[in-house]
Amino acid sequence: DELVLTIDGGIRLPVPADRVKRYEAFVGRPMLVGLRPEHLTEVRRPLRADMSVLRVKADVVEPLGMETMVFFRLGNAQACARLEPSAAPEPGEFVELMAHLAQIHLIDPQTDVVV
Repeated sequence: DELVLTIDGGIRLPVPADRVKRYEAFVGRPMLVGLRPEHLTEVRRPLRADMSVLRVKADVVEPLGMETMVFFRLGNAQACARLEPSAAPEPGEFVELMAHLAQIHLIDPQTDVVV
């Protein structure tokens, strides 16, 4: 059985196999998902099993020299990805991002405990 995180905005991310048992206790409960900008990057192929692609609309694109920060919304939450400047979209454009699933953390919003 595959366990999937469903995030606002219709994003579905498969849970890495080594976290399935830990996350099963939280099925059906609203949780916060933590993923740092450096773990949301431009898509590089081939994808490993611990990576998943999501498509988002860039709201703000902030060039910072060696990297570009791309801000977007997932439902009601703002999120940020860190891309190579050559991979950065224009504001309002859609971009595919690669999520490094081994770096995802779940946070219980009632206790602030990271699981």
